Amino acid sequence: MDLTYESTYALVKAGLTFLILVAIVLFVFYVIIKMNKKSGKKL
Repeated sequence: MDLTYESTYALVKAGLTFLILVAIVLFVFYVIIKMNKKSGKKL
């Protein structure tokens, strides 16, 4: 019981960390694309 709870907690923690990292990367890409469109430059 204890082991299952700890492994589930670790999985949830890892999943949340992954989601946060993905969100940060997407946000950075969004900002870069927006800035590029404003300045009219291509990557």
